[in-house]
Order: sequence, then structure tokens, then C-alpha cells
Amino acid sequence: MKKKTIYFAFLALFFLAVVFLAFNRHSKYGPYHYRSEIFADRAGYYIYLPALFIYHFQPEKLPKDADRKTGNGFRLDLANNKIITKYPYGVALLQTPFFLMAHILSILTGQKADGFTFLYQKSVDVASVFFLILGLFALFRILRKQYSLKISFITLGTVFLGTNLFYYSIMDTGMSHVYSFSMFSLYLLFLSDWEKIPGQQIKQGILLGLVAAVILILRPINLLFILFTFFLYPDIFREKLRSRKIWFIVAFFLTGFVVILPQMIYWHYLSGSFIHYSYGNETFTHLADPQLAALFFAPNNGHLLYNPVFLVFVTGVVLMIFDKKREGLVTGLLLLVLSYLISAWWMYYFGCGFANRNFTEYYAVLALPLAYLINKPKRKSLQSVLYFLLLVFSIYNIKMALSFDGCWYGTGNWDWNMYLHWLLNPPS
Repeated sequence: MKKKTIYFAFLALFFLAVVFLAFNRHSKYGPYHYRSEIFADRAGYYIYLPALFIYHFQPEKLPKDADRKTGNGFRLDLANNKIITKYPYGVALLQTPFFLMAHILSILTGQKADGFTFLYQKSVDVASVFFLILGLFALFRILRKQYSLKISFITLGTVFLGTNLFYYSIMDTGMSHVYSFSMFSLYLLFLSDWEKIPGQQIKQGILLGLVAAVILILRPINLLFILFTFFLYPDIFREKLRSRKIWFIVAFFLTGFVVILPQMIYWHYLSGSFIHYSYGNETFTHLADPQLAALFFAPNNGHLLYNPVFLVFVTGVVLMIFDKKREGLVTGLLLLVLSYLISAWWMYYFGCGFANRNFTEYYAVLALPLAYLINKPKRKSLQSVLYFLLLVFSIYNIKMALSFDGCWYGTGNWDWNMYLHWLLNPPS
């Protein structure tokens, strides 16, 4: 009981500390500022909530020019009476309880309850931190099955402080990545805890189907992660198919369909079709010439340039492969496919973002190879070198995240002067 109390107190303090950091980061910027919680892509993910609960999808009722004022993350089509966003509704789904609390508090305190004022902005920060902690807690549960408390905490500290998860948990709280990270971690926990899930096929199917569907409606490309888990935990899915546990399969897909259905209804409202590609001409235009060098090394969003700790995670993957661990081989293949797909997209840097944001959620997967690497050295000197590297890379990541202004302002993708400006100048 005492241990649980200590854990709960630690989580509560950590939650409050990160919420404070997120609030402080946005404290100087009111609604309709490019650094606010609801702007550009962030507004595109969020707009489902005020559209549904306040304006009932009637665009003329929204604040005048709300789309333009929030950075054109969505569009108000007054001529056709449509609220248009290309982004799926998964982020809004997970933000819903926090939005509703903000809405009720806005009404009770006499504030403007239009979906864009102070409390609504802060609800996005609180949602981000909540799902950050849920994801880290799920990862902690997974790590503790194999590793000591010390290694588990060092791994989690590196995942949070050493990667762009820090940036997307505190600075860019309205983006999908911290939510995907949380759901990835939860899904991996359920699979690793398979024997402890209540034995009924229907309960198992509903639980996994729910999380899998949320993962998909956060970002469709997250399908890659779902496919990866079939190879990471093949025995579970093989057992279900071989034993013909039909009710598990029915529950899994039926739950998934129910979760995805609102997205299909929105697509029908938007286009007249239940299946719709909302990203227009944005597609994989570099399949034959993937921009791999830029993906990792370009001053504009090159992942290794901003998150060099990635090399340490990859070292863990390589070590697992050398030790003939199936998880290492599967994770290595996942990284290769992921890197190829990101670099084949028409814009490898995916717009304004820090350290190529597509890798953020996959640190839930890479946490296990990192823990494996940390646990490997038996000599104190090697352990000290590794800990020192993790510390330096984490400090570097935090510094760059605090210096980054939210978007790339250099001349072309290889403008080293812009990178050096962020590297050498004090954080903003």
C-alpha cells in the first residue's frame, strides 16, 4: 500500500510539473496566436469538438473568420454549409472529456464559451499531459516485467527528455503524436499482459479492438504499427486464428468499426462518400527517390540533427539482432519501412515540426531496445559512458526544443545558418 501511495504521489507531482511547463510555454500567447494550442494543424484536429458540441456543424455560427484566425487548419465553407478539415477525428475523441470540462467551466465562470477562449486552450495542454503520463505508465509496466526499477526509470527518462516527445507533450500539445505514443504504449501493454486480460473472448476483442481503432483514427499511417504487432506477438494472433475463437474476432472488428464509423459519417458529410481521401494531392511522390539523407541530416527537421539519441536506440535494436532476439529484427524492419515511407512523402519534413515528428510515437516501441542496451554492460565504466551520453543528448534535445520557434524559417532545407542560430542562441 505504501509503495502504491508513493507511485501515485510521484505521478501526481509529475503531472502537475509537466502541466505547469505546458501552461508556462503558452502563457504569453492568447487565442489566434501561431504558438497557441489551437492553431494550424492543431486547430484542424480540434475543430470537431466545437463544431459538434457548440455549433452543430453549422459553419455560419462559428466566430467570424475563425478558420483564418486559427491558421487555416480547417476551412469554413459557407457556400456549401460545411466545416472542412482533412485531419481524422482521433485527437478530438481523446480530447473530448477535457473539452467538456473546459466548456462547463467557461459557462459557470461567465467566460465566453465559444470553443477557442482561455480554458479551451488550456484543456488541450491538460489532455496532452494526461496521455503522456498514461503512455509512460504503460511503458513502465512493460519494462518492469524484464528490467530493474533503475533501468526502467532511465529508459523512460530518456524517452521523455531525450526525444521530441518532450516537444510534443509541452510545446505542440494539440498535435497527434503524444496521443499516438500513449495508445501505442497501451496496445503493447495489453498484448504483453495478454494472460491477465479477463478470459472472455468478447472482452479481449473489445479491449484490443477499441485501442487499435483509436490508433488508426489518430493517424491512418499508424496502420504500420498495428501490422508490426502481428509480427512482434505472433503467438497471440496465431492462437486466436487456429482455435477459431470467432467471438474474439467479431468483437475486435465490430468494436473497431464502431469507433471508425463517426469518421466515415464525417467523410460522407464532406464528400458524399463514406470512404474519402481527405489529403487531396498530398501523397507519396518520392517512392522512387526517398529523401533519406534529408530525413536524418537536413537542418530542416533532420531527425538525427535534433534527436541524436536516436542512434542510441538504434544501437539497442542492432544489439538485439546480434543476440538473435526476434523483437530486435522485427523492430529493425519496422524502422526501415517507417523511414522509407516518411522520406517518400511529398514533404519529408511534414511541414512545421521538430525533429521529424513522425518518429515520436515509435519511441514507445524503441523503449525496449534501449532498456536492453542499458542492461547489457556489466562494467561500470561502460555503464557510466552510456549514462553520460543519454544525459548529454537529453540536455541537447531540451535546449533545441526550447530554442525552436515552431517552424522552419531557413532558405531551403539545408540552410545551416538557421540551424546554428537555434543551436548557439539562448532558448526563447
